[in-house]
Amino acid sequence: MTKTKTKINIVKLAEKIKSNSLSTEKVKLTDFFDKSVFNEWVPNPDKRIQVRAETRDIGRINRAINKIQSSGDDSGLEKLTCVRMPNDELLIINGSHTSEIEINIGYTEVDAYVVDWEKDLGGKLSNAKQLGNLLNLQDVEKVDVHDHDVRNELYQLMDERKEEGLPITPTEEELTAFVERYPGVTRKTLGQWMSNHSEVGGRRKARITYTAAELHSAMESYRMSQKYVDYAICSPIQVNHALDTGLAKAFDGMLHEKKRKVIVLFYCGNAAQVELWKDESHQFENRIKKVFKEHSVYWDCTIEYDMIRYE
Repeated sequence: MTKTKTKINIVKLAEKIKSNSLSTEKVKLTDFFDKSVFNEWVPNPDKRIQVRAETRDIGRINRAINKIQSSGDDSGLEKLTCVRMPNDELLIINGSHTSEIEINIGYTEVDAYVVDWEKDLGGKLSNAKQLGNLLNLQDVEKVDVHDHDVRNELYQLMDERKEEGLPITPTEEELTAFVERYPGVTRKTLGQWMSNHSEVGGRRKARITYTAAELHSAMESYRMSQKYVDYAICSPIQVNHALDTGLAKAFDGMLHEKKRKVIVLFYCGNAAQVELWKDESHQFENRIKKVFKEHSVYWDCTIEYDMIRYE
């Protein structure tokens, strides 16, 4: 994407949004969600610029929905902040939880602050992450910005400097700005994060979280696939249980559905499991392949697996 040379001030932009001095426009909530096979609204992760390490706090969302439905008072909900991309598509950058609450209490259209990817953010993801972090910072109505959110912003800036042919280490001005923006972060902390950058590069996308209903919906989507018509479909399990619960589910599934083929579905229940699955050596996945193959040959059946999207 083309980068603008206009001076960008993300701090002032965040202040304008927080002070309600930026104009709003109507946006359709349904543009940011998909419908599950059970007719439930499910967030579309591709319609968000994710700032936090995980996409959703499902418990927080459900508590808010229950509170609003019992009290009838939704005045505490804040306006969304969206980014208009060069193709005119809108992405949520702040208010993912709010949008899910709103659509589940009946809203289909809401007021939102809309910032421009090029004009306001300079066409840079690091600026978008900075804006998202600043909108979360020190707000009693929200979960405060976490260290790993700030670290991800720093890493994004470093990645962009490398792509632009600049020294990967941020300038003194940029590092000072980090410390000033986030009181809980020191220069020592920044130094530690920067020293680890090459070890964690490429592993900083947000983990997608799922409700039990969404996992069940994912399983049902496999049942409706012609490709797996001859397979027993196992309900999703956390990937770290692939070789115990996973195998047990495979044989139980074939027995109950009277089939000789089965697919075991995995999902990542936490960040550690994402790292385990994405490990460049593929040691864990190769072990799963080996064990599933051995059982398939010995028992004259077909045991396969698939991973549900985690980023």
